[in-house]
Amino acid sequence: MTELNQPDHIFYDGDRVRLKPQYEDVMGEVFTVTQSDEERKCWIADEDGRGWYCYFNQLDKEDASND
Repeated sequence: MTELNQPDHIFYDGDRVRLKPQYEDVMGEVFTVTQSDEERKCWIADEDGRGWYCYFNQLDKEDASND
């Protein structure tokens, strides 16, 4: 993996995340990480259970104080 592809953070199952602004459809929507490969990609799901695969570098960790 090249340095350009290195994620800023590693995400684990159960982490709450937001898509970075350039990727989000609904501003500020929070997702839960599931099926993380703990290297570079994971499945994220919204509160209705809909989800999709994404790369870690497309995500920001949700600040726990925003809950």
